[in-house]
Amino acid sequence: MKRLIFAILLLTAWSTCYSQNGGQQQFRLPSVPDTIRTVEGRFNYVVGNYWANFNFSDTLFLEIPERACEMALVNYADLLSRLPLAKSAPYLEDFLAKASANAAMQNHMAGLLRKYLVNYDSPLRNHDLYICAAEYLKENALDEITRYNAMQDAHLLSLNPEGSVAADFTYFLPDNTGVRMHGVESPYTLLFFYNPNCRSCQGIIEALKTSTAINRALETGALTLLAIYTQDDSPVWREFIKETPQGWTNGCDNGMKLISENIYDLRNLPVFYLLDSKKRILVKDLPLSQIEKYFK
Repeated sequence: MKRLIFAILLLTAWSTCYSQNGGQQQFRLPSVPDTIRTVEGRFNYVVGNYWANFNFSDTLFLEIPERACEMALVNYADLLSRLPLAKSAPYLEDFLAKASANAAMQNHMAGLLRKYLVNYDSPLRNHDLYICAAEYLKENALDEITRYNAMQDAHLLSLNPEGSVAADFTYFLPDNTGVRMHGVESPYTLLFFYNPNCRSCQGIIEALKTSTAINRALETGALTLLAIYTQDDSPVWREFIKETPQGWTNGCDNGMKLISENIYDLRNLPVFYLLDSKKRILVKDLPLSQIEKYFK
């Protein structure tokens, strides 16, 4: 309820506009009828009628970047994220149906949804919500590229959901010994998929090295940190091993089956999976700060 109240308060401060013919056309939120008095009722009305004053057939604002009503989409995604998926999914599908007035509008809105719901650094990151969008687009996209991308996203983002048993795989140690991931015996296992040349990975690696919570869990034996280089054995990987703490287990993916066989979605590195003793996924592809909470 507090989340809904906060969202209602934010609505009064949100506006997005673009210029047209020297004037200004403003994105207008729907006016909630006075007869709807509950916070939840007013929230649901705004979400359900959010785009009522927007002309999806008008692609003029797509031609000039500063005319794009990106903030309107951002705020809408934020509202949807405050609802359970069972409630937000129909709203999202209705939005995408309206945005399918033409291919240019559909592609623009689909791209914004992916930018804010999928990208690692987005504060609105919500893979479950984006999967709903991808499922819609793979059936209703107006061009083949958008349809193909949606099919890929729907499949890869659905792999290894939280609560499921993580897919097993073989990784190779520096002495070229192959080890099954499910063979790791530990109360918790942190899978860390990375590439040493990836700038984002480099920042996360340094954060892992200095994390009090992670290092304490490693020292007590509560956690095994399994760092997997997602490519074949190489000098780059060998050099990286020299720089990593002794408590880490370093492996590489000789044959690159993790990527070629789509065992995990590794398109954007780094990627974390926190597993329990039975290799069930507790945390999937979330920032390190969310994983540290388990060990504080």
